[in-house]
Amino acid sequence: MTQQEVDTFEDITGVTTTYEDSLAADYPEGMIEGFHSLALLDYLVHGLVRPDPVTCFTFNYGVDRVRFTAPLHTTDELYFTMEIRAAESRGKGYLMRYHCVIGAVGQERPGMVADWLGLVLPRTTTEFRNKDRSSNPITFRKV
Repeated sequence: MTQQEVDTFEDITGVTTTYEDSLAADYPEGMIEGFHSLALLDYLVHGLVRPDPVTCFTFNYGVDRVRFTAPLHTTDELYFTMEIRAAESRGKGYLMRYHCVIGAVGQERPGMVADWLGLVLPRTTTEFRNKDRSSNPITFRKV
């Protein structure tokens, strides 16, 4: 992750405005905001598990638990792991439970651990939007 991506996230979410008096002196250079790593879950999980877009679609259903256990920095080589913990029947679809970890290679503790939920529902139409995401600049090592 680049410093420019971190700066953009902090500008968009108001971190720089909220903490502008203390950022210069106290905010560690290159640190990735915890909610920035959390915001990447949708992209990262769907890079590994993607329901057939012709027959179903997925909604973010929330998180049961999130912990930011160690700082992550733009200079770190980051990794992402994901485990499907459950697929529970929910209405006409399934509630998927994903256990997700983002960490820095060589760091004792991961940067973020989250139990994230996604609701997979059947499509009622075959029309859908499809975007080409092959040129995404975010790079993670999948372990």
